[in-house]
Amino acid sequence: YLYKTLTPGNYEEIRDTYEKIYKNYSKNQMMFACFTLEVPDSIEGIFDSVKNAAIISKYGGGVGANFGNLREKGALIAGGCGGQASGPISFMQNWNTMGSTVVQGGKRRAALMGMLNVHHPDIEEFISCKENDGNLSYFNISVAVDDNFMFAVKEDVLYDLKSPATGRVVKTVKARDLWNKICTNAHKNGDPGLFFVDTANRDNLLKNDEKYHIEATNPCLTGDTLVAVADGRNAVPFKQLVEEDRDIPVYCLDKNGNIVIKMMRHPRITGYDKDVYEIKLFDGSVIKATSNHKFKLRDGSYKEVSQLRAGDYLWVGSKERDIRKNNIIEKSNNEFNKCIYIESLEKLEKCQSSTDLKCFIRGDTVYVEKQCEICGKKFVVLFDKREVSVCSAECGRILEEVKNNLIGTSNSVWSYDSMIVSISYIGKETVYNGTVDDYHNICTVLSTSTDSELYFVNSLQCGEQPLPNDSSCNLGSINLAEFVNDDGTFNYKEFKDQILRSIYYLDLVIDVTNYP
Repeated sequence: YLYKTLTPGNYEEIRDTYEKIYKNYSKNQMMFACFTLEVPDSIEGIFDSVKNAAIISKYGGGVGANFGNLREKGALIAGGCGGQASGPISFMQNWNTMGSTVVQGGKRRAALMGMLNVHHPDIEEFISCKENDGNLSYFNISVAVDDNFMFAVKEDVLYDLKSPATGRVVKTVKARDLWNKICTNAHKNGDPGLFFVDTANRDNLLKNDEKYHIEATNPCLTGDTLVAVADGRNAVPFKQLVEEDRDIPVYCLDKNGNIVIKMMRHPRITGYDKDVYEIKLFDGSVIKATSNHKFKLRDGSYKEVSQLRAGDYLWVGSKERDIRKNNIIEKSNNEFNKCIYIESLEKLEKCQSSTDLKCFIRGDTVYVEKQCEICGKKFVVLFDKREVSVCSAECGRILEEVKNNLIGTSNSVWSYDSMIVSISYIGKETVYNGTVDDYHNICTVLSTSTDSELYFVNSLQCGEQPLPNDSSCNLGSINLAEFVNDDGTFNYKEFKDQILRSIYYLDLVIDVTNYP
């Protein structure tokens, strides 16, 4: 078959290549160069991975692994006699020792790639682990950077480092300080590199294939989730947006917590048959999402569904549902965060002229910013409720005890009704998400919304890690310059034929290679 598909122009080149392969072929020759392995968070799994890396190196393959599953240094150890974990960098030393003793393919020492997620609590130690010459000398290292971290760097805000074992925040750092440390060490030593995991996964053609294991599943929402859209319809199911197949203006939160409108790009299916959990709120509302989808809490932090507990309060926003399509000012330049409704500007000016409090618009409703008389935290209330002087029900109870006089009941965005009463697994569903410009979060409408009032929660969009475990690369290349004709045109017919041949050749490699 091979020779039937060859053309006079490429016969000599392919023949020479195959002669070189067979000339250098040895017993048990493996034709794959790179493998990835999973490193589970257990003593058995860790040393199994070292053993497997040693066997792959013996056959001539390089090995890469993400050590982000390993619990951080100082975390409690499960099982055994107890104690504290030594952290992923210490176990990378075990891998490095293996690399120094196992000859790769009988010809050279092992080649290892180590990766750690940027949100891992030991990331700062990881970034500087190769500062001293000779340390982890058989490793190249890279930081797995996601969109959320890059957004935090851009906005110069704090970034949470979370335990992979519990999901809880262990430490909070300035994103730019962490970014500067990565850049400084890369300039000084050549390590660490950067791996943009979200970008890689967006370009991954097999991301929806269940046979292609992704170490971190997509944090997403179900198809019946109502997205808060700003095109006059107010609330549209995610599944319908995907079927409409167009970018859509949606409500989201800016870095100051104000509701703004941004474009959501490419609403899409991000997974099939994914585990889905149901969150029930005190008011009867139901939210469905994957376990690692992050929702905003009343205190401004974000938590994954797996971290939420009964008694937690979600951030719940509300606005009058008086949007009409003919009130929407659509602009092709996407400046949706500017004033959407002309009448809202007039309303804002009128309100601001009657108070010394800071007024601003969320959607088309005027709010004021105040400072809680109990805890001192800034909070917002509707302009018509600006007499409220506490930020929460808890502070209200304290104020009642102190003054024996409750100052009104807030009808602001915080509500007792937003308390979680239960979280339960409900099965598998197709899940959806989209990419929101600039702020990378989205508001979704609660089922208890009425014709007169719209209630919604806020959550972050997709954050994915596309590194497949226990797999290898099977790479081939095509020199595009060879298909450019003398007159500058491109030979698409020959290029198409070469693609088909190349795929077939790579498939033959899978059949003839020996595996470790």
